[in-house]
Amino acid sequence: MSQPPRGASVRAVVIALACVGVFAWITPYNDYDLQNTYIAGNLFPIGAMVALLVLVGLVNPLLHRVAPRSVFRPAELGLVWCVIAIASGIPAAGLWRYCIPAATSLRYYATAENHWNDLLTPRLTPFRAPAGEAASQQFYEGSAGGAIPWHAWRAPLVMWGIAAALVFYACACLTVLLRRQWVERERFSFPLTQLPMELAAAAEEGHALNRFLRTPTVWAGAAIPLLVHGVNGLHLYFPGVPRVDLHHDVGQYLPNTFPWWSIRWG
Repeated sequence: MSQPPRGASVRAVVIALACVGVFAWITPYNDYDLQNTYIAGNLFPIGAMVALLVLVGLVNPLLHRVAPRSVFRPAELGLVWCVIAIASGIPAAGLWRYCIPAATSLRYYATAENHWNDLLTPRLTPFRAPAGEAASQQFYEGSAGGAIPWHAWRAPLVMWGIAAALVFYACACLTVLLRRQWVERERFSFPLTQLPMELAAAAEEGHALNRFLRTPTVWAGAAIPLLVHGVNGLHLYFPGVPRVDLHHDVGQYLPNTFPWWSIRWG
């Protein structure tokens, strides 16, 4: 009788949580200071894919040579990817990228023309925005020595944290309600999970990499975006490197009248 597949291990949980901590720490610096490609700014989180590729392409082949019994199993790799994919959006597009600017922009961008100080600012409570105008100004312009006025942020962070926890809990409840209909009855394929599943698949006997990673067409297809975005990344730091333009504003050819001006970029 075949044994049931083993579930996730303690080491997979530890690695997943460690990666979550690292990504939460570097995301603000990467996204806002360096203005690099967002770690979790789209439907396919880069951070989770990087961690999975490192485990599959570097760690597992090394373990296959020195300790074959310690190779990460598909269940472990799947857990690592899921945890990072879910959590990496919290310090980025999944939560704080919008909550923090929303809490500060009202005071900072208030002008005599938009009348925000008369209509909206008086309705702000300590739990909606940081106390005082100085905290909002420092968020956009910085402060002496880079100090963060935590006393002004304590109340709104608690409020936004509770609201976020309730939203995430509601999303978890929705997934439980929809799981049977989507997975068992309608047999959804969930395209965004197909690539992680292929990467995490077990390698065949005698191979360090699975069949998917040994397919030449996979590497040929991956080489195109890697080359293009690699060149564009080098261009940001070394302007002498030519840039491959991937965006073209078709709105510049349209009339500068309503409603066509809404299509223009910027």
